[in-house]
Amino acid sequence: MAVKQTLYRTGSDSAIVSALVEAASQGKEVTVVIELRARFDEADNLQLASRLQEAGAIVVYGIMAYKTHAKMLHIVRREKANCATTRTWALATITPKPPSFTPTIAC
Repeated sequence: MAVKQTLYRTGSDSAIVSALVEAASQGKEVTVVIELRARFDEADNLQLASRLQEAGAIVVYGIMAYKTHAKMLHIVRREKANCATTRTWALATITPKPPSFTPTIAC
């Protein structure tokens, strides 16, 4: 039904952005806050904004005096006859694939 997401730095081949574009293309309500001042990614973020808008998403460019660095996600979905929500907040980077972890035993 609806997805609201903040984007800071996503990379050029982001599965998250592709999912947002697909959802907007299917008529879901997609709202994205994109930080245009993400260091070294300003041009990429402008292209992402255009791609999302062309798919039908609402794109907001944040507040001029502040950087939007926090990661927030709010999903509203239909489950049977009810609406269910999922919310996530993070201050660190969210990646589609977590880094690999090799357990070690220290003596």
